[in-house]
Amino acid sequence: GDALGWGQPPVEPAEVSPPEPLCDSMIRFNIAALRRTLLIRRPPLASRHRVPNMPPASI
Repeated sequence: GDALGWGQPPVEPAEVSPPEPLCDSMIRFNIAALRRTLLIRRPPLASRHRVPNMPPASI
């Protein structure tokens, strides 16, 4: 278990606690990235809805 790192739980929180502001900035960056991806994904979805309407018209 020590090899897997189970014997080092007290060391991990000490290393994780200082970079909290960095985590907040990363979360904000991720939110901005998600908003960009949503804006990029919306047009393709609209085009996908238009595609199924085309084949019956051609038939």
